[in-house]
Amino acid sequence: MRLIVAALAVALTCGVAHSQALCAPRKVVEKNLAQKNGQALIAFWQTGGEGEKDGEGFFEIWAAPNREVTLIFRKAGEEVSCFVASGRNINFRAPEARGSDL
Repeated sequence: MRLIVAALAVALTCGVAHSQALCAPRKVVEKNLAQKNGQALIAFWQTGGEGEKDGEGFFEIWAAPNREVTLIFRKAGEEVSCFVASGRNINFRAPEARGSDL
């Protein structure tokens, strides 16, 4: 859950710039992340909603044991993955429960 919250913050900051992003066939991206970077898919979530057809797809978080992380966007219905962001030494901070969350 912590990773998803952290990645969501990154995703909201970066936005989905599908037309300007570095994209490649999904299988190529997965192979490179796994074999060259030692990363595995650890979380994903669906984006978009009513009236947001251009933004429908999935954000994927890929991470390695050395705490390197890559955020990928995959547009719904396409076998193409696009690089959004990457980083090192990812840290997690759990949100504090408040009010009705308790």
